[in-house]
Amino acid sequence: MNGNQPGNNNNLAPRSPLDDAKAWFESIPLITRSLFASSFALSLAAGAKVVDPRLFVLFGNKIYPGLEVWRLVTAFVYPLNYGYLTLLYFLYTYSWQLETSPQFNGRKADYLFFVLFAMAAILPVSLYMGEIILLESLVVSMLYVWSMNNKEQEVSFFFGLRFKALFLPWVYIIFDFLTGAPFPPIPKLIGIFAGHLYYFFDTIYPENNGGARLISTPAFLYSLVGRIHWLEVWVVLEDHQRE
Repeated sequence: MNGNQPGNNNNLAPRSPLDDAKAWFESIPLITRSLFASSFALSLAAGAKVVDPRLFVLFGNKIYPGLEVWRLVTAFVYPLNYGYLTLLYFLYTYSWQLETSPQFNGRKADYLFFVLFAMAAILPVSLYMGEIILLESLVVSMLYVWSMNNKEQEVSFFFGLRFKALFLPWVYIIFDFLTGAPFPPIPKLIGIFAGHLYYFFDTIYPENNGGARLISTPAFLYSLVGRIHWLEVWVVLEDHQRE
């Protein structure tokens, strides 16, 4: 029989590596995917010398009076760091796990608010301390919140080391120090500060004050995430129509 006759399933054709890569990328939750892709893209652009990497880092005098305000965002995803692959792995792993955790699963706007809150907490401290690359602080803030929400879960670290998730941020700091990271670990401590600040406002304070909340996700973030979701649905439908 002719394999192209009507009624035959043409979807049985072998998938290409590009199809697999696309499926993997689309399986990453929205906010994590955006952060991961942004960091990877800036890394490629700087590595290929398409753009000057100095345009991405947090130089206070370039933001004001220079008005190079994009640095307030790019400093959080630009990977100028000796341990970039480790950071990218932690970003991919713990941002994914946190975004799909019971706290944020199905609540993309709330997770986006957490990321923006962490950025807002990290920025002034980093400017004061003279830090110009903020990706590590953002990743550690995610790591901290995830670990506090999964305190009793046993986790596995490098070389098969196992311990409760509660200790993960501190084990990460010790491991980084033993492998030659700069000391004191200012970016990591800033990340822990930002993560704990969010955890206090989101969890500790409500638990000790009858559910009263000091912070909540702004309505415009729900609207923004909803529009992005429908845009993604439209793109998927368009792809299926082309196949």
